[in-house]
Amino acid sequence: MLTHRDFDSRLLAVGEGFGDLVAAAFGADRIPGEDSPMARWISRARRVADQADPWSTGPGPRPVVDDLAVDPLTASSPVSLEAVELLDAMVRVRDSPSRAAVDTLTDTLTWTAQAPAVIRQAALDTAVAVLVSAEMPVAARDSVTRVTPPGITTTTAVLLTWDGSSADGLPPVVTARSARDVAFSVLARVRDTAAEVRRPVVAAVVASCPDDGLVRQWAERTRGTPG
Repeated sequence: MLTHRDFDSRLLAVGEGFGDLVAAAFGADRIPGEDSPMARWISRARRVADQADPWSTGPGPRPVVDDLAVDPLTASSPVSLEAVELLDAMVRVRDSPSRAAVDTLTDTLTWTAQAPAVIRQAALDTAVAVLVSAEMPVAARDSVTRVTPPGITTTTAVLLTWDGSSADGLPPVVTARSARDVAFSVLARVRDTAAEVRRPVVAAVVASCPDDGLVRQWAERTRGTPG
């Protein structure tokens, strides 16, 4: 007969293994065991992460994240539980990109240290980008200070220094770069060049990230820079 203690032990063992799998899968191109319940959970979580910011195209991922919230696997490990809490807060910002929603996202980041680093970086990018887009760079920098991440993405670093603010006091920039990070790096380099140099490069940046509304927004700012 399976006792409650036996059940708890087995659930703990599954949860620990699942937590390790979640952490590893968010940094990999292929999900191990693609037909398993764990792999399907990870696939849904990755889809939410890809669609969770306010500049993503296509239907919002709210139904998917709500489904993950009640999936038994979510509660099986701190990694998966914190990942879903963070994804939920990100989708709330997408649904209503207000200061209150961003503050909630930042608060969630302060206690979800076990969520995969890729999700945490994307969440901080979202918080910073929404605040900088709303002309609140001081609040954006404060979000980073509250979260105290070991590193920030190129996107976050560019956004926080776009208005000429110093990078002093910011965490180091992580070496891994997404397509968005590369785009922001290029935009930062060409923003002060002559128009005949800048505008073709900006057009190429937009073409390289056709579905990224944040890149498109910042490309328009760069294209309109005097010079």
